[in-house]
Amino acid sequence: MISLLCYIYPLLICGYEPPEVTIGWSRIMGIRQEVNSNTKHDEKSMLNVFLGIPYAEPPLNSYRFRPPEPIKSVNYFGYYAGKFKPRCISPDYYEKFLGSTFDDQQEDCLYLNIWSPSNLTDPKDLKPVLVYVHDPSIDVRSIDGAKLSHRDDMVVITFDYRTGLFGLIEGYDNQISDNAIFHDTKAVLKWVQENISHLGGDPTKVTLFAEGKESVRAGLQFSYAINEKLFARMVTRNGPKLASFDTDQSIQWQDVLDVAEKVGCDQKKNQLLLLYCLRNSDAKDLINGYLSINGSSTSLNLSTITYSHMLNH
Repeated sequence: MISLLCYIYPLLICGYEPPEVTIGWSRIMGIRQEVNSNTKHDEKSMLNVFLGIPYAEPPLNSYRFRPPEPIKSVNYFGYYAGKFKPRCISPDYYEKFLGSTFDDQQEDCLYLNIWSPSNLTDPKDLKPVLVYVHDPSIDVRSIDGAKLSHRDDMVVITFDYRTGLFGLIEGYDNQISDNAIFHDTKAVLKWVQENISHLGGDPTKVTLFAEGKESVRAGLQFSYAINEKLFARMVTRNGPKLASFDTDQSIQWQDVLDVAEKVGCDQKKNQLLLLYCLRNSDAKDLINGYLSINGSSTSLNLSTITYSHMLNH
């Protein structure tokens, strides 16, 4: 609420003008965040923060189970980027973790968040960029990039990606696999190359940082895409040992057929018609169907656990 009032009455309520930049599809208005310098003088600094910026079209209906599409529309009225957007929905997430203060999860979830220490009025003040790929068990909104951004004088970016049933991507060979993390991360990296200079980041100094069990998968997949020059370096941390890690983590096609039967999509002999039916099914029905075939009687509960996860390593 305070951040919104700062946006409406910036000088009167908070004593400063909010950061504002223009990128391809819209004028974006962020917020300013005060950060302690952690010095003996306990000096404080201000960061430019932009939350909930879309990096692709919403993956709904015909875009479900497909690689993300670039944003095609133009926003002529400006976009307020001072609030987190809902996180991506996942059956595993709902099944395992209950009781979060966050209760807004939805399929329209391809958004990123930016913390920038740069002087946005100086086009030459460009900082290195860190794009952080979080473990899927963590709610991206609980990650605060402010400390790392301030401490290391870099632009920090977090983003959400599709997982579980909604992490399935249909391939050109009519196969389907759960590699949305690769496609969604690639869309973020492309967005960064096109737009980050307007937000104080240097597109030639982008580091991809993957942490947790997704780090190996991201590392293996992006090792093949490094020639596209979407990032300069990559770091993986706390991933499982490669020797004990099954890189083929795809949901089985039989699971997809079982979910389809649960939601009334009975076109098993025609994959195109089956996927068309699934794309037009309600997201909650799909999740409940997936949970029911995996030995769970738990229905979709829009509540999850919150992690106090800070990027302050």
